[in-house]
Amino acid sequence: MGEVVNIEPRKPHVCLQTSDGNVHAIPVSLMRAIADGKMSPDDIADRDQVVRAIIAEWLRLIHGDS
Repeated sequence: MGEVVNIEPRKPHVCLQTSDGNVHAIPVSLMRAIADGKMSPDDIADRDQVVRAIIAEWLRLIHGDS
């Protein structure tokens, strides 16, 4: 099992479940920093799985469940 971290001071956050069954709580501030080019997606643990989950959720929101 991975490290358990108190995310209370890092709210708001986005929770994502990846295809390998792990759950990631990513602070919105980190997502904004990546979007603004201030940080890299490489800074996220399990980057590939997280990016896949974000893309899958984005497509679901745009195109609905399929």
